[in-house]
Amino acid sequence: MQALDFTEEDLIANQNGLLGAHQKGVLQRFLQRGIRLSIIGVIGIVALGVFLWSLHYDLFLGFFVIFLCFWFTIFGYLNRLVNVYLDMRSPQVSTAEGSVELAIAATNKPKIKLGAQLFSVPSHQSLLAFKNHDPYRIYYLSISLTLLSVEWLRDDDPFADDA
Repeated sequence: MQALDFTEEDLIANQNGLLGAHQKGVLQRFLQRGIRLSIIGVIGIVALGVFLWSLHYDLFLGFFVIFLCFWFTIFGYLNRLVNVYLDMRSPQVSTAEGSVELAIAATNKPKIKLGAQLFSVPSHQSLLAFKNHDPYRIYYLSISLTLLSVEWLRDDDPFADDA
C-alpha cells in the first residue's frame, strides 16, 4: 500500500514478526527529529517562563498556566517518543485482522478502527487507501501502536492483473 510507505520487504519482515530495514530507518529518523524538537521545546518553555517571571512577579501566575499548557503538549509528544523508543529496543510486531472502519477523531487526525483498537494513519491520503468495512490484516508495534504495514484480505482484488 503505497500511501502507507512500506515496501514488499517490510511486509515480508512484518509477517515474520520483524521490522523491515526501511521501517527501522523511518522510526530512527522520527526519534532523532523528535528528540531535537523536544530539547528545543523544553529550552523555549524554560526561557519563556524565566523571561515572564523576570518581567513582573504578579504576572507569573497567569503565565504559569500557559507554561503548563506548553509543558503538557511537550509531555504528550515525549510520551510518544518514549513508546517508539521502547518499540525500537525490542520490536514486537503484532497482528490484527478484521473489518476496518474509517474514522476521523475530534482532533482531525485520521484513524482506522479494527475491533476496539484505533490506529493512527499518517495522513488523510493514507486513510483513503483503505476501503471502509473491508477485511485487512494490520501489522503494528505493540507498545506505540505504530502502523507498519497492511494486507487487504479480499479475494476479489479489482486491482489484480488478469493473466
